[in-house]
Amino acid sequence: MIYLSQKDPRWIATCLGNTNLPIGKIGCTITDLSMLSNYFDQFKTPKELAQQLKFTSEGLVIWSSLPEVLNFRLEKRLFALNNFEIDNSLKDPNRAVILNIAFGTHWVTALRKSYISRSYVCLDPLTGQKRNVYWNEIVGSAHFIKL
Repeated sequence: MIYLSQKDPRWIATCLGNTNLPIGKIGCTITDLSMLSNYFDQFKTPKELAQQLKFTSEGLVIWSSLPEVLNFRLEKRLFALNNFEIDNSLKDPNRAVILNIAFGTHWVTALRKSYISRSYVCLDPLTGQKRNVYWNEIVGSAHFIKL
């Protein structure tokens, strides 16, 4: 999977849809979705997704717009830590998961369970780097399935 950062100069100033909210400030989800598009063999940059997907006025992705642009869709959105569901999504090559952390203000792309107890190895779109995300940081998840 390609590692991307929302701070990349190629798209940092691109606004989400018709909002005035730039990827560099509020684009973690769109950057995660771009990384997933690479995983699902249909790569689109965060800039392309910001221009093609639909968003609320607050810059939240309208999940139902994904299949209009990408070859995957939201399968389920969970609002609490559910290791069973996360683990199942990570085991299936036709599924992927992003984790909601930082008290619900940030999303990261989950790659696998960590060898460190009670954590997942994730790609953080803020930095474009891998990091461990501990279970106590996770407040929810979004699970995707390839079409």
